[in-house]
Amino acid sequence: MGDSTNFAAKHPVSINITESKLFDDDGRIKRSGSVWTASAHIITAVIGSGVLSLAWAVAQLGWIAGPIVMLLFSFVTYYTSSLLSDCYRSGDPLFGKRNYTYMDVVQANLSGLQVKICGWIQYVNLFGVAIGYTIASSISLMAVKRSDCFHKHGHKAPCLQPNTPYMIIFGVIEIIFSQIPDFDQIWWLSIVAAVMSFTYSTIGLGLGIAHVAETGKIGGSLTGVSIGTVTEMQKVWRTFQALGAIAFAYSYSLILIEIQDTIKSPPSEAKTMKNATIISVSVTTVFYMLCGCFGYAAFGDHAPDNLLTGFGFYDPYWLLDIANIAIFVHLVGAYQVYCQPLFAFIEKTAAEWYPNSKIITKNISVPIPGFKSYNIYLFRLVWRTIFVIISTIISMLLPFFSDIVGILGAFGFWPLTVYYPVEIYIVQKKIPKWSRKWFGLQILSVTCLIVSIAAAVGSFAGVVSDLKSRFPVALRSFLRGAEVKYVQIPLTTASIVECYKKRYLTIIDVIILEFYHPNPHAASISVLADTKLRDVSALVSFHVYYGEASLAWNIEDLVPPSERYIFNFSSKDELKNWHLYSDSEYGAFTKSKIKLVTNKYPDDNISGLSSAALEIKDTGNGSTSVGLFSGNLSLDVMEGSKWNMTRSGFCGMRSKKTVRPSNWTQLGIGMAHRPTQQFDGFIDLDGYDTIALKLKGDGRCYISTIYTENWVNSPGQDEDNSWQAFVFVPKDNWYIAKIPLTRYAPTWRGNIINARMEMNPARIVGMSLSVNAEGGVPDAKSGPGDFGVEVDWIKALRMMQ
Repeated sequence: MGDSTNFAAKHPVSINITESKLFDDDGRIKRSGSVWTASAHIITAVIGSGVLSLAWAVAQLGWIAGPIVMLLFSFVTYYTSSLLSDCYRSGDPLFGKRNYTYMDVVQANLSGLQVKICGWIQYVNLFGVAIGYTIASSISLMAVKRSDCFHKHGHKAPCLQPNTPYMIIFGVIEIIFSQIPDFDQIWWLSIVAAVMSFTYSTIGLGLGIAHVAETGKIGGSLTGVSIGTVTEMQKVWRTFQALGAIAFAYSYSLILIEIQDTIKSPPSEAKTMKNATIISVSVTTVFYMLCGCFGYAAFGDHAPDNLLTGFGFYDPYWLLDIANIAIFVHLVGAYQVYCQPLFAFIEKTAAEWYPNSKIITKNISVPIPGFKSYNIYLFRLVWRTIFVIISTIISMLLPFFSDIVGILGAFGFWPLTVYYPVEIYIVQKKIPKWSRKWFGLQILSVTCLIVSIAAAVGSFAGVVSDLKSRFPVALRSFLRGAEVKYVQIPLTTASIVECYKKRYLTIIDVIILEFYHPNPHAASISVLADTKLRDVSALVSFHVYYGEASLAWNIEDLVPPSERYIFNFSSKDELKNWHLYSDSEYGAFTKSKIKLVTNKYPDDNISGLSSAALEIKDTGNGSTSVGLFSGNLSLDVMEGSKWNMTRSGFCGMRSKKTVRPSNWTQLGIGMAHRPTQQFDGFIDLDGYDTIALKLKGDGRCYISTIYTENWVNSPGQDEDNSWQAFVFVPKDNWYIAKIPLTRYAPTWRGNIINARMEMNPARIVGMSLSVNAEGGVPDAKSGPGDFGVEVDWIKALRMMQ
């Protein structure tokens, strides 16, 4: 008796937990998860932001490959998830040792190096998902604001919105929810998020079906976006990127074991998990097929990369608001579903490394009136808060939704969804090498590896392209008064200098811009020149960063010439750079001496009989020539025309779009013949502030139009942005009309856009000179009849010092 008492005093009491109603066989509190909670977790993780990009992905692949690829990915995901669920327990499938995390399964079956590699891939991927969800959430909240703006001001309003505040809002919410201790306690958040995912997916599906029913047309083609709409290489990159987007939409294997560890038994956890997998994968595949295919049917090759925020739909605006709010709520939950395993890993590792540290073990009791006190661990509070802040900041730096989705899908799909589950299953089930099953599993793994590599290449190519053409939203930047966040605005030297002068950029920001700017050295030198010694620290920073060579530039070398020719009509070769347009191109006969362009807007109700010609005219002295733009304005309608006349009596001459540098070699254009005033295929007037036209008028008022790259209009609108100003010069006398760029008003098909915007002179794609029968200004000749204006040249001037 005495010995027995002694033993009891020195050793813990042994409790039989085999039949316990409170504890599982591993001594942990009884698990309560079921096939339905597991399905909710999976659906929450799978039907996330990935569903929003499926219409875009199908648009790249076409009607044949798109659905087939989605079905193949669903099968691979289900099959490899089933293999992984069989490995939850080591040894006996019913009573073997439990593996609580994905990494535990890897450690129990594979070697040390493979474990380390898997850990890095898994947790980097989880971190990447946090970034992707932060981007997607801000886009959804921003879409709510833009939707309301479009409803109030019309669909043509620019409605530019910054996304940084919305990322901060999402980050603050996640800091709060991240204090939930572990995965098992967020079951309610997963159910709410799953309901939200069905809500916005159903709305997106319904809007797609309604759009197809309303138009009676099914968009798209068998092979997707065609060559011509994009280049051959762009088609390849986009196809690869679409594979990554679909892979991302099906990725959840990296948290499968964590979900399975919440399931009660009996029946066995593997059996319940397989049932949950087949339910959730089947449901998500049906949703994916419907959302992706109906989105593609509605918008064809112009399907936006985010179906509900790309503004393929505008109405009903309140329904779009509900959908985007549902996306936001879902992403709040999905963020936790993905990040809880990473939180648990870091906290477990910290406790093992520093078991006696007060920072790791300190518990703070927070009293809540009317409830029991809530315990917060100091380390959990600090580290999880820092994690959310870092992921939010990176999201501000790289707000490229479709690119990030593609990279995450490519980076995580093969290793985590295919390779490791296959290798673990082979080891645990002792599959003989070179057996039929082993060989089949290896073929599956290699095939998915090739797909993942292709997807990664395409997605990285997309990021590089976006970094070259978008303003980095991480910098609180403004382009000439218009705030730009997640808007396709090219980064130019002028915009950098403007932002720096307004103190929206610091000198460190400018250095960061080196990685974005197509001509970084010139951009930095321009900012340096602008400082004019007023910021000594800035000069020191540049001196250290670039060395002595960068400071050896002459300031005068940085200032562009005071004027630059854009078009010169002294030679007949200039005619090759122009085409004509008029109301008569909609069915009437014309005497134009340059072939009229094809009708770009076939839905316009135009069918006039005006005519125009452009020719080179000798001035009479035998040495110089000028252009003559002439014709006849008519308000008559062609007899038997099918068009309903709403406007007529106009003619114009427009410059042809410039050839981009990437196509010059392909088209056989040598260096000597490439236009010197072009920059990356654009007329680059960065540094100039005035357009000058030398004209001899006829008493009519003309319209000078500048066309810039589309970034004001919503996605899906292919027209260039247009900026117009009246030109009225004395009759029968040469006159140089000077129009400041600030006097050009933004227009859309002849109507002024009532919004504060300024032109980006570095991204001009063309110019035009037109005339209409309405007159335009007081004292100008109006009405039908002949017109004729002589044009000597068009220049860019730098009037302001």
